[in-house]
Amino acid sequence: IYMDINVEIIHNILENASKRILDIYKQHQPKVDQKADHSPVTEADLLSNEMIVSHLKKYYPLIPVISEENQIPSYKIRSQWDYFWLLD
Repeated sequence: IYMDINVEIIHNILENASKRILDIYKQHQPKVDQKADHSPVTEADLLSNEMIVSHLKKYYPLIPVISEENQIPSYKIRSQWDYFWLLD
């Protein structure tokens, strides 16, 4: 798969997610939960992840996304990918 990646689109996706995170922190201290591995995750983390993943899938539907906030596909599946987005 080869796709033209538009850096402006990526920048806008990340900028909008960043603004939303800041809005949450301006409104209140976000609730902190724990992931299965006992690491912290906030509502801001989850919302920004959802925003970024959904927009990446919208603009680049053929490129899979790996995110620490989502279940990670097995290595058997991932090893078949030529490209992927990695969110941390």
